[in-house]
Amino acid sequence: MVASSLAMVSESLDRSIAAVRRWLAIPLESMVRTEQEVRRRSPPPRPKEPVPQPANDRYLMTRVVPWQEIPAESRRAFIDAFRQPERVVFSLHQGARQSGPIVLPMLFVVATPLTTAERAQLRSQQAAELERFDQCITETRDILLQLVTEGANPLFILSILLGYGSRSGTVFPSSQGAVLHRSQFSLETPLTWLKPGASTEPVRLTGATKSSPPRARRRRGPAGIGPNVGMALLAKHFRVATRRRQPHAAEIATLFGVWGHDLHRLNREIVYRRIKRVAEQHAKEFHRLAREEAQQLDADRAFFERLVPS
Repeated sequence: MVASSLAMVSESLDRSIAAVRRWLAIPLESMVRTEQEVRRRSPPPRPKEPVPQPANDRYLMTRVVPWQEIPAESRRAFIDAFRQPERVVFSLHQGARQSGPIVLPMLFVVATPLTTAERAQLRSQQAAELERFDQCITETRDILLQLVTEGANPLFILSILLGYGSRSGTVFPSSQGAVLHRSQFSLETPLTWLKPGASTEPVRLTGATKSSPPRARRRRGPAGIGPNVGMALLAKHFRVATRRRQPHAAEIATLFGVWGHDLHRLNREIVYRRIKRVAEQHAKEFHRLAREEAQQLDADRAFFERLVPS
């Protein structure tokens, strides 16, 4: 590879690292709000250009704010576990048309404002997470650059390492989706910047639904199933994206040995066994998860590009 091409690949990797780090550095306390604080948020500003008239029986969406309510009895556990911002994939279906998917930051709604002690705890946890991210990047940048040079997507690699490297528990990782139908939304206070009597009326739509946590399962593997699934996702991506069309098990072992917890004894043979276990015992679940992760990639790219100026 010529020097100029290598420099471009290195720049691409550095931009991805900078975007992910800026995302991880968004203050966690800014993502925890009471319902009153969420509803007091200012409406979208008046558009600079004329507002297009949406088709009959459709809405023109200008802002979406997803949030998850944290029950009072789960508040302590939530604060203890909240170490990096969360994002959600959003799509809007209006008849045969679909808007999205787009990636949005997730807000968490609590009954009362964060205490001084809770804010301090979140700052401490986030600082430790950022320090760990920087250390992991330092230790694995060379291998990340090698993989990106071969064609792998740096944002996808970093997303998998952050999402699965230290995931604990015995439940197969899966996305928790929520589908809200038109009947579940209610119209709220109209916005103020439109002239009275105009054919397009700006309003706030609010909808909510309940979700249940996935059912717990028996533990599978010494490090839980999360890292195993992450290894399988990277192997699938490397087979498709890199020139060698191989799973790069040795590289995966090195990456998860640094980014994971208690995985420093990994080698390529252990990685192959873990990937095989996922394929044999969770084929249907893994196929669905891999498809969802791949579909989210373009939305993630657009989301992270907004965090780093050109």
